[in-house]
Amino acid sequence: MRLADRINSTTVDAGSIGLFYLAQAGFALKTSRGTVAYLDPYLSDCCERCFGFRRMIPAPIAPDELAPDVVISTHSHYDHLDIDALPVLARNGRTHFVGSPDCAPLYAEAGVAPERTTILAEGESTTFADLSLRAVYADHGDLAPDAIGVLVEADGVHVYDVGDSGYRPERIFPSLYSPVDVMIAPINGAFGNLDAEEACLLAEVVKPKLLIASHFGMFLEHGGDPARFLSAAGYLPRFIYAVVPAPGETFVLGKSPYGGVNWRRETLPDTSRPLVVRLNAKTCAMIPEERAILADAGAQVVEIEGTTDEEIIAAARDCDALMVVSAYVRANVIGAMHRCRLIARLGTGVDKIDIEAARRAGVMVSYLPDFCTDEVADHTLALLLTVARQLDFFRDAMRQGRQPRQVPEVHRLSTQTLGLIGLGRIGRAVARRAGAFGMQILACDPAVSATIAEELGAELTDLDRVLAEADYLCLLCPLTDQTRNLLTMSEFRRMKPTAVLVNTGRGELVNEDDLVIALREGTIRGAATDVYAGLNVFAPEGFPTDHPFFGLSNLIMTPHVSAFSRESLVEQKVRGAQAVADALAGRRPEHLVGRRGTEKEGHHTNSA
Repeated sequence: MRLADRINSTTVDAGSIGLFYLAQAGFALKTSRGTVAYLDPYLSDCCERCFGFRRMIPAPIAPDELAPDVVISTHSHYDHLDIDALPVLARNGRTHFVGSPDCAPLYAEAGVAPERTTILAEGESTTFADLSLRAVYADHGDLAPDAIGVLVEADGVHVYDVGDSGYRPERIFPSLYSPVDVMIAPINGAFGNLDAEEACLLAEVVKPKLLIASHFGMFLEHGGDPARFLSAAGYLPRFIYAVVPAPGETFVLGKSPYGGVNWRRETLPDTSRPLVVRLNAKTCAMIPEERAILADAGAQVVEIEGTTDEEIIAAARDCDALMVVSAYVRANVIGAMHRCRLIARLGTGVDKIDIEAARRAGVMVSYLPDFCTDEVADHTLALLLTVARQLDFFRDAMRQGRQPRQVPEVHRLSTQTLGLIGLGRIGRAVARRAGAFGMQILACDPAVSATIAEELGAELTDLDRVLAEADYLCLLCPLTDQTRNLLTMSEFRRMKPTAVLVNTGRGELVNEDDLVIALREGTIRGAATDVYAGLNVFAPEGFPTDHPFFGLSNLIMTPHVSAFSRESLVEQKVRGAQAVADALAGRRPEHLVGRRGTEKEGHHTNSA
């Protein structure tokens, strides 16, 4: 996760883009608008020739890791890192290249398409990815006449990078640079770059609020202590200054109410490891077995609740996989996750995930169609039996210490008809259980054959007959555009006045306003539900009890717990984590969702 995405401010990351082994000499400017990477490769060649270090070529660079919107590169008469690094970055389709006139042949050699390059002359400006870029040149003599310095404006913060060669302060014109909030200077006089004194003089001209020194070699003569180095150069604390960041360290900038910027150091997660964002971490906490599987896969895990799209996007923009229990994953969230390979639903239903948006983005969606089949079937029968045996009435009588003289109407289950809307995995498990009580079973499911229904002791028929003849009507079908508001007042009026509705599928299958009226007016005898359209029982801070459902004496409610058991909860999280581990390893996860939101190899229900 990019820190700038989380806090919606500008971030200067001068050390974690993985371009160098020792010389952390590049920087990335990450903002809410886009990312600029500045390649400062000059030191690479010098390290090899002057210190005998191995050449720092772009083996660590992975386009998916850096993925900038803009790359600003320099080119001089040295055979430096750009020659090797640019082709790697050019494979990233998001990257646009900006450079000086002498960079054009370099881009061509790197295989960068002409339409993805912008060549800036001195003082020219351009805008890319909503980032304002202005080229700043100076006469550098014989050293590097083609070097380019760039002033970048993003989110109201101006960041100026000196470039990879030696500006001479006497040739600096303040109007070219002002205003400057952050100055990034490759200070190393031994290699022709600015030495510390020149950097101080330049800082006096451009007056940055933050100075970041971006080279490693300059500190060798002072024991690697940048503070001692700058002190020895007589750099007085007229400006706040910073030093070479450690890998993963970043400077977070925010606009100050007093002008300029405020800044602080932060540490970013290790971008070399795949990032997994686990949603619903508060309402459905991770378990040790789940963590162990993800750790074995080498993943770093960010845990959030994910109550809003903005919260999810901030955390998951750079994730490789997203794990979700009950949060919504909408199209705008999917569109913002440019690296995501898999959305792993830790449950059976995928109605809260925009499957079509995931398909367009090339993101796999996995789910667990069978992790809680027994639990939901048991809960469905428990709700049915609670109503059938009038357990609430008898419980109240017992607590009042009385034997009721007038017993409510109770019928032998073997004389009753069970209607099933949906005969997927859970519907079939309910049918087997109901058959043990001797109930007649009518089922409606266009995706199931009459042969399968007969094997379950059920009769496959149409919706009209199920509504008309069912004494107990169980909703166990997926939530789709076709089944949303499947039961309205029209359907309730076609049911028996003695009928009972049991819903352990999805709350949105029922028009809840119509159900309230049907129960109040006696259109149907009663209902029992574990799922809700207008009540978020997963709210981290609890949920209100002023919903009309709470005023109905003939309605039994449970807080979406039909999938719960110790075994199912462990299986849910272990198998969800394993799906992620498979995707990260390049294997096909179990139970991928097809184009229409169903698994290609079999029908499933959409309930838990």
